[in-house]
Amino acid sequence: ASELDMALDNLEAQGIQTLVIDLRDNQGSDLDSAMNAVDRLVGTGTLAVAESKSGEQTVLYNSDDTKCNLPMVCLVNGKTASGAELFASCVKRMEGGSIVGTRTSGQGTIQGEPQRMSNGSAVVVTVAKLLVNDGADHLQVSQLLGPYIGVKMTPDKVKGQAAVAYKRGGGSHL
Repeated sequence: ASELDMALDNLEAQGIQTLVIDLRDNQGSDLDSAMNAVDRLVGTGTLAVAESKSGEQTVLYNSDDTKCNLPMVCLVNGKTASGAELFASCVKRMEGGSIVGTRTSGQGTIQGEPQRMSNGSAVVVTVAKLLVNDGADHLQVSQLLGPYIGVKMTPDKVKGQAAVAYKRGGGSHL
């Protein structure tokens, strides 16, 4: 997260007013990296919980009191998955951030390590539901990620909006 710290410090020094995090097409396979990054952005609390088939819950990640004090927006689409979904959920639930885009892949599960078969194939088994903290209750991640603001973007619109945002924002990106 030190690269993120440097980028945020640089942007804040330039007078950034809102942090827009583009998670579109992010498969988010490294949950540790996603949780380390979101820990830098959100306040104290539980970030992720695993719930077994029997209903037993285990806290996977907590956040300290270091946080970003800027309004946040996460851009998502149908290819936003796994750690990226959890990242967006934490920003939305813990800091009141907005989620903009289309519904994410919404699996909300944790898979075990692939089990290799003698014929070269593999089996991956779902071992738990992935939950985020919502006050006293935990909600399955896939239930949280219908965007507040639905926007379907074509490649041409994305290029045009990126150019406008770049001109307005002075070229600073995260």
